[in-house]
Amino acid sequence: MKRKKKKLTKKKTTQAWKPAQAGLVKKMRTCGKKVTVNPKGLERMSDVIETFAEPLLRDCRSDNEIKKAIKFAIIVWNLTLLPENKQDNKIEELVKALSPSGKIDEITQTRYFINLLITRKRKKFPDIKRTVIDYQFSGAGSTLRLDIASSIG
Repeated sequence: MKRKKKKLTKKKTTQAWKPAQAGLVKKMRTCGKKVTVNPKGLERMSDVIETFAEPLLRDCRSDNEIKKAIKFAIIVWNLTLLPENKQDNKIEELVKALSPSGKIDEITQTRYFINLLITRKRKKFPDIKRTVIDYQFSGAGSTLRLDIASSIG
């Protein structure tokens, strides 16, 4: 039996997510970073990453699978922001890290998803050049939430 797809929550006005977001802000400030929460005129990077990762999230059936898909999407997102002449080397490093057995089907599948996301970034988000600096998950199940700290531009 196929389980119903889980989705990260996007509750913007509830108290449930504020302590988690506050924890990320505190962590960034402790590292000496200037933090602006939800800067005016900029999209929320958690929403952008969730949309970006949608092809990976479609088949996720657990919080752990969702977290893995989001983590992978964030790595590929940041990779797309590198100069093109450095991307190939980073892609190869990522493929090796995610396909340690060296099996051809594993390598092919990893490359497929990397290329899928790179193409998706170029087509759907060409003007968003914000690097994901840090992220955290909070909650579980129907209240699983993603908070992201990113560069401004």
